[in-house]
Amino acid sequence: MKKKLWGISLAAALAIGLTACGGSQETADTQPAAPSTTAAGTTMETENQTEAQDEESGDEGGEGGMTWDMAEEILTHINDPEFPDFTVNVLDFGAVADDDELDTAAIQKAIDQVSEKGGGKVVIPKGTYDTGAITLKDNVNLCLEDKETKLQFTQDINHDNYPLVYSHWEGQPMYNYSAFIYAKDAVNIALTGQGTLDGQAGDGTPWCWMSRDYMTDYQDDDRTALINMNNNRVPVEERIFGQGHFLRPNFIQVIGCENVLVEGITLVRSPMWEVSPVLCTNVTVRGIHISTKAANNDGIDPESSNVKPRGPGNHPAGGI
Repeated sequence: MKKKLWGISLAAALAIGLTACGGSQETADTQPAAPSTTAAGTTMETENQTEAQDEESGDEGGEGGMTWDMAEEILTHINDPEFPDFTVNVLDFGAVADDDELDTAAIQKAIDQVSEKGGGKVVIPKGTYDTGAITLKDNVNLCLEDKETKLQFTQDINHDNYPLVYSHWEGQPMYNYSAFIYAKDAVNIALTGQGTLDGQAGDGTPWCWMSRDYMTDYQDDDRTALINMNNNRVPVEERIFGQGHFLRPNFIQVIGCENVLVEGITLVRSPMWEVSPVLCTNVTVRGIHISTKAANNDGIDPESSNVKPRGPGNHPAGGI
């Protein structure tokens, strides 16, 4: 019996080398390139049988004839997002390194303004910056510029720091605390550079809602409730978790996005899954480093990748 692996055509080129503030750039008066056609939503197969057995059965790669030999061809359809040649520094928006005060508002203001102006790069320079959840917007490359740049996500868990947003939790749509880096229906976004994102989660922290070492599983009741809601087709708008519940958010989750790049950064101490593209197309994850030792810290979890055609306004037609 063949085992089918359903996934997206994710350019997960996990190279060893680091690239500082990646993503292609254009001149300021040039619009970002139109998204390229991708093979997102393609069905791939892994075979238990040997090639000889496949030849005997007449199978040449499963559904659609797809094989891993086609990986290079698929990659030709997946391009890095491009950004206007416009750069701002979060220090100019009020962020202060190494002061133990939250810089969420300053970082988000820089992202919002760059997106409103047509896009570009938001640079976070050397230093440690405390923050809550950050939302990426159209045509913005958030760049952790230096190896000693660190975004440190607060352990003060509330909806001011981690707003209630549309999410997917283990494949099930619902509303939960925002992922630490979040985007929805965005086009041309990137998280790049040489710096570190520290989730400050794991055993012995406020995010310790599931721990093998501590033999705790506070999330079990909520997980069961969400599964039952999904099975009983409860409307997504009624699947409200977040504050008062115990479903940990992902570190990076982008939903319904197109042209996404995650490159060069280091992720440590994530509360849940590390990189989770959902209903996305044209996603590249390259040269990142992950160091987390807790429950459910999957590295890259692409899901539900059969994105709908682009509609008016350059967003997925019909939404999610």
